[in-house]
Amino acid sequence: MSAVIPNPNDNDGYLNTEDAAAFIGLKPGTLQSWRTRDRRGPRKLDGPPYVMLGNKLVVYKKSDLIAWVESHRYRVAPAQPGAQPFPWQQT
Repeated sequence: MSAVIPNPNDNDGYLNTEDAAAFIGLKPGTLQSWRTRDRRGPRKLDGPPYVMLGNKLVVYKKSDLIAWVESHRYRVAPAQPGAQPFPWQQT
């Protein structure tokens, strides 16, 4: 991964679309698709924040990508009393 624009304040650089996608485990086309649909209408898509520099250069701040991934973390609820175990939990 290569930082496109380093941030001298906190050493948190910006990544281009390809590097950002690789960093969070997505395809570049997915990020591009989310950006395109976000600009076409009022529908709010839940893609990571990005910065558009000029007409074509899009970059993602690494800390924003981390925060976006963390915001999609799910917790598994504890088993309720009397709940049936999953098949792989049966002995």
